[in-house]
Amino acid sequence: MKTKLIIFLLILSSCAAKKDFKSAQQSNSIVAYENYVLEHPDSKYTDQAKRTLNSLYEARDWATATRINTKYEYNRFITKYPSSSHNTDAKNRISSIEMEDSWKTAISRNTIESFNSFIQSYPSSYHVSDARTRIANLQLEQDWNTAKRLNSISSYENFEKQHPGSAHSYEAKQNINKIKDDNAWNEATLINSESSYDSYINKFPFGNHISEAKTRKYEIVTIKPVWDGALKKNTVEAYESIIDDYPRSSYATLAKNKIAALDESEWEKACTSNTVKSYKNYQKLFPNGDYSDAADKKIIDLEVADIFRGNHGDLPSMNRSGSSYNNSSYSTISVFNNTSYTLTLRYSGPESKRFDIKSKGRINVTLLNGNYKVTASVNASNVTNYAGTEYINGEYDSEFYIVTSYY
Repeated sequence: MKTKLIIFLLILSSCAAKKDFKSAQQSNSIVAYENYVLEHPDSKYTDQAKRTLNSLYEARDWATATRINTKYEYNRFITKYPSSSHNTDAKNRISSIEMEDSWKTAISRNTIESFNSFIQSYPSSYHVSDARTRIANLQLEQDWNTAKRLNSISSYENFEKQHPGSAHSYEAKQNINKIKDDNAWNEATLINSESSYDSYINKFPFGNHISEAKTRKYEIVTIKPVWDGALKKNTVEAYESIIDDYPRSSYATLAKNKIAALDESEWEKACTSNTVKSYKNYQKLFPNGDYSDAADKKIIDLEVADIFRGNHGDLPSMNRSGSSYNNSSYSTISVFNNTSYTLTLRYSGPESKRFDIKSKGRINVTLLNGNYKVTASVNASNVTNYAGTEYINGEYDSEFYIVTSYY
């Protein structure tokens, strides 16, 4: 009885295992097979369940690897399933990822060397055509930069031979024409003759220097003879005539330079003589000359010195209108001419000035602070000149009048 019961139980157990296995097969899921193995570890279907479970594990891990699609995941799959049928595909995908990484690196570096290196490493890649195009473009720009750096006819012609019809072809031809134009112009200006400018005009009727070439030709034909005459005269009037008649010509600039040279020369002569007459002669020749103001100072200084050397009365000190010194660099003097004559005041010092004040007139004089020699005279031969020194700093009132003395 006992033996029959055991056999019956075994039959029941076998039937349950078979039923659960069919259920796991129908579900065909990892969970179903894992549960089957746990519940029937010794079933005759257990080994088959384990094999199926391993296949499902492999399929799951392969799906995960392809979804994440990284070298790490594919290498991890190959290590875990060294005999998998997916390993060839995994290795191909790893190679594809490495190729794409290498391509991205080549693009980021963007050099001829990086693209050549990519082609060497992946000669069958679908990026090879693009790599070669990029190499050609980089070489084009490299050669163009070299041509521009050398900036010569030969450098641009060599570029055109290497890259005919490129995006830079028009500019290369333009640059060649410009260099030829400039060379012809430099040659024309070096010779600087009517015929040299005619030659340039004939060769480059639309050249960059055509307007200037025509102007220079006109100057040589029309203005140069006048200029040669001015050089012979070598006078301010002759050079000013050039400036007035041909103000926009190059000879106007030459004339200005000549006038400046005469100005300098006459000033040196005036300074060598160092007389009132020499400085006035300079001002007569150059009323607006570079040294006109300096001549004014020299004349006043010499006139003041002459008065100091002659017979003169002592000029009293001025009355300060303020109680303190001035914080400004300039001082102000209010002068009243309480005489019947025109009063001439001269101040010789840091700056030199002359003032003519009508009878009963008042003026304000502004001077730089400092030590001055001061003279006062009137337009009457019987009135004595006066002279004195003064340190001027502040504000002053000054009145001039005549005292009659009888001897």
